[in-house]
Amino acid sequence: MQKFIKSLTLCLMMFSVVIFSVAGYAEARIPDEITTYEERRLSTSGVFHFETSQKTESNETSVAENYELNVSLFKIIPLRKTKVHVGNRRYVSLGGEVIGLKMYSSGVLVISVEDILTEEGKINPGKKAGIKSGDIIKEINGKKINSNKDISQICKNSNGKELRVTIQRNSEKLTLTLTTVKEKSSGIFKAGLWVRDSTAGIGTMTFYDKETGIFASLGHAVCDGDTGIILPLSEGEAVGAKILGCSRGTKTEAGELSGAFTAKRIGQLYENNECGVYGKLDIGDDNAELLPVATAGEVRTGEAQILCTVDERGKQYYDVEITKILDTHSEEKNMTVKITDEELLKITGGIVQGMSGTPLIQNGMLVGAITHVFVGTPKEGYAIFAENMLTVADELTAISEKAS
Repeated sequence: MQKFIKSLTLCLMMFSVVIFSVAGYAEARIPDEITTYEERRLSTSGVFHFETSQKTESNETSVAENYELNVSLFKIIPLRKTKVHVGNRRYVSLGGEVIGLKMYSSGVLVISVEDILTEEGKINPGKKAGIKSGDIIKEINGKKINSNKDISQICKNSNGKELRVTIQRNSEKLTLTLTTVKEKSSGIFKAGLWVRDSTAGIGTMTFYDKETGIFASLGHAVCDGDTGIILPLSEGEAVGAKILGCSRGTKTEAGELSGAFTAKRIGQLYENNECGVYGKLDIGDDNAELLPVATAGEVRTGEAQILCTVDERGKQYYDVEITKILDTHSEEKNMTVKITDEELLKITGGIVQGMSGTPLIQNGMLVGAITHVFVGTPKEGYAIFAENMLTVADELTAISEKAS
């Protein structure tokens, strides 16, 4: 009898461990909210059972709706609830072409502060004021700052008087007091600040909305190479670009597409954030392929394709493999991708700079965009969900419509 009780106790303990493990898995892997579409309703499969408990919103004139879903184990043990939004499938025009991006900052980014040699010796005005690398200078004495020239002119005319400098440090806004000093060799008042006010480069357009003209590119933010800070965008433009060549990626160094800007402007830039660079096209391509956008939950590991431009032939399809789905809550590093196409590997050696934003297609849907290459393993890299990029594009559309 004692043996039976011990065995039963052990079985119950093991059963409890399994239940808690499955519940923990469900809590970690099943999000608080799920987006799906009318042609893909959620169904029960495996150990998890989904049951609609409450419709929270309905619209008789639209197929879109919201409802609450009970998730249970074997239809017996309740695990959690999640909200489901069923909407209309979104379609976008596919990119794949290389474009030039010219960006001008909102404020200027401080790269470093340095000593100035004066009659009294070396003095570092920026350091004394508390200015640090990575700060964004927004105003000086109430005047908006948009270029290095703005700062130089104000400092030159300051005659060593105190200047009120408004900076942005992360999400905090500060006002500091800066006192310039006269440089011994030139006799000019200076602050000893190295700043950056613009940048330019090439990248790949991922998609654009044919109705609004809003486009998405890169799939990641443009950051300052010295500080790693996202460059605050004031204004900018997208221009045409052509590929001149490619340095292949190796285990020690990432490859790079080399290109040149054309004189043709193709659009205006609106946003530079974690999910890419966004703007509005002047004129769209009526011949661009129209594809549905997959939700994060529809992306699977396995075979896929990318559409990119790496030589004078223009946009071409190449084979890849989605090797892993990562944290779906991350904004940009959502999955890992491996280049398997031998032709592309001969040209680039894998993922190279300039391919950021390359659209990723699976099962006839746009599922994401290439964002980063793994240093040391150029055949592999990260990709972002197309759904995340579309969310930002829709936010810009809403802002644009509200402004007009």
